[in-house]
Amino acid sequence: MKIKAAKRVLVVETGSVLDEGIKSLLLREPELQVETATYANSTTFLKDIAHVYPDVIVISEAGPLDWIQTTELLHRISPQQVLRVIVIPPGGNVLEVYDKQCLQVTHNDDLISLIRH
Repeated sequence: MKIKAAKRVLVVETGSVLDEGIKSLLLREPELQVETATYANSTTFLKDIAHVYPDVIVISEAGPLDWIQTTELLHRISPQQVLRVIVIPPGGNVLEVYDKQCLQVTHNDDLISLIRH
Protein backbone atom coordinates (compact mmCIF):
# COMPACT_ATOMS: atom_id res chain seq x y z
CA MET A 1 0.00 0.00 0.00
CA LYS A 2 1.38 3.38 -1.02
CA ILE A 3 1.58 5.98 1.75
CA LYS A 4 0.39 9.39 0.67
CA ALA A 5 2.75 12.24 1.54
CA ALA A 6 1.41 15.05 3.67
CA LYS A 7 0.37 18.11 1.74
CA ARG A 8 2.50 21.10 2.75
CA VAL A 9 0.32 24.13 3.48
CA LEU A 10 1.69 27.58 4.22
CA VAL A 11 -0.63 29.98 6.04
CA VAL A 12 0.43 33.57 5.47
CA GLU A 13 -0.06 35.49 8.69
CA THR A 14 -1.08 39.11 8.31
CA GLY A 15 -2.00 39.68 11.96
CA SER A 16 -5.74 39.18 11.57
CA VAL A 17 -8.01 37.03 13.73
CA LEU A 18 -8.99 35.21 10.55
CA ASP A 19 -5.40 33.92 10.24
CA GLU A 20 -5.69 32.17 13.60
CA GLY A 21 -9.01 30.59 12.66
CA ILE A 22 -7.62 29.26 9.37
CA LYS A 23 -4.52 27.89 11.09
CA SER A 24 -6.61 26.23 13.82
CA LEU A 25 -8.88 24.60 11.24
CA LEU A 26 -6.00 23.25 9.16
CA LEU A 27 -4.01 21.94 12.13
CA ARG A 28 -6.88 19.54 12.91
CA GLU A 29 -6.23 17.69 9.64
CA PRO A 30 -3.54 15.01 10.13
CA GLU A 31 -2.71 14.76 6.40
CA LEU A 32 -1.75 18.45 6.27
CA GLN A 33 1.67 19.72 7.27
CA VAL A 34 0.93 23.33 8.26
CA GLU A 35 3.60 26.03 8.37
CA THR A 36 3.19 29.75 8.92
CA ALA A 37 5.06 32.82 7.71
CA THR A 38 4.49 36.48 8.40
CA TYR A 39 4.07 38.78 5.42
CA ALA A 40 5.75 42.18 5.64
CA ASN A 41 6.82 42.60 2.01
CA SER A 42 7.15 40.19 -0.89
CA THR A 43 10.96 40.16 -1.09
CA THR A 44 11.45 39.26 2.58
CA PHE A 45 8.53 36.84 2.51
CA LEU A 46 9.87 34.93 -0.51
CA LYS A 47 13.29 34.58 1.18
CA ASP A 48 11.64 33.36 4.39
CA ILE A 49 9.61 30.63 2.68
CA ALA A 50 12.31 29.45 0.26
CA HIS A 51 12.96 26.35 2.41
CA VAL A 52 9.28 25.43 2.94
CA TYR A 53 8.30 24.39 -0.64
CA PRO A 54 4.55 24.54 0.02
CA ASP A 55 1.99 22.75 -2.13
CA VAL A 56 -0.67 25.26 -1.08
CA ILE A 57 -0.45 28.84 0.20
CA VAL A 58 -3.44 30.26 2.09
CA ILE A 59 -3.72 34.04 2.36
CA SER A 60 -6.44 35.96 4.18
CA GLU A 61 -7.03 39.50 3.04
CA ALA A 62 -7.98 41.65 6.00
CA GLY A 63 -8.44 44.86 4.03
CA PRO A 64 -8.81 46.26 0.51
CA LEU A 65 -5.12 47.19 0.21
CA ASP A 66 -4.15 43.54 0.66
CA TRP A 67 -5.22 42.87 -2.94
CA ILE A 68 -2.16 44.76 -4.20
CA GLN A 69 0.15 42.71 -1.99
CA THR A 70 -1.54 39.45 -3.03
CA THR A 71 -1.21 40.31 -6.71
CA GLU A 72 2.48 41.12 -6.30
CA LEU A 73 3.05 37.91 -4.37
CA LEU A 74 1.27 35.77 -6.99
CA HIS A 75 3.42 37.32 -9.69
CA ARG A 76 6.72 36.76 -7.86
CA ILE A 77 6.18 33.19 -6.62
CA SER A 78 8.04 30.69 -8.74
CA PRO A 79 6.63 27.21 -8.10
CA GLN A 80 8.73 24.05 -8.14
CA GLN A 81 5.97 22.17 -9.93
CA VAL A 82 2.37 23.21 -9.38
CA LEU A 83 1.35 25.57 -6.61
CA ARG A 84 -2.16 26.40 -5.44
CA VAL A 85 -2.78 29.75 -3.80
CA ILE A 86 -6.06 30.24 -1.93
CA VAL A 87 -7.03 33.82 -1.13
CA ILE A 88 -9.73 34.40 1.47
CA PRO A 89 -11.26 37.87 1.09
CA PRO A 90 -12.97 39.45 4.09
CA GLY A 91 -16.71 39.26 4.63
CA GLY A 92 -17.85 36.47 2.38
CA ASN A 93 -17.94 32.78 1.59
CA VAL A 94 -16.23 33.08 -1.80
CA LEU A 95 -12.60 31.99 -2.08
CA GLU A 96 -10.23 32.86 -4.89
CA VAL A 97 -8.13 29.90 -6.04
CA TYR A 98 -5.09 30.29 -8.27
CA ASP A 99 -3.14 27.33 -9.64
CA LYS A 100 0.29 28.42 -10.77
CA GLN A 101 2.79 26.46 -12.79
CA CYS A 102 5.75 27.42 -14.90
CA LEU A 103 5.92 25.69 -18.25
CA GLN A 104 8.51 26.05 -20.93
CA VAL A 105 7.14 26.30 -24.44
CA THR A 106 9.21 25.56 -27.50
CA HIS A 107 6.67 25.97 -30.30
CA ASN A 108 3.73 28.26 -31.01
CA ASP A 109 1.46 25.20 -30.85
CA ASP A 110 2.44 24.72 -27.19
CA LEU A 111 0.71 27.98 -26.31
CA ILE A 112 -2.37 27.07 -28.35
CA SER A 113 -2.51 23.68 -26.63
CA LEU A 114 -2.35 25.28 -23.18
CA ILE A 115 -5.19 27.64 -24.04
CA ARG A 116 -7.40 24.84 -25.36
CA HIS A 117 -6.90 22.47 -22.41
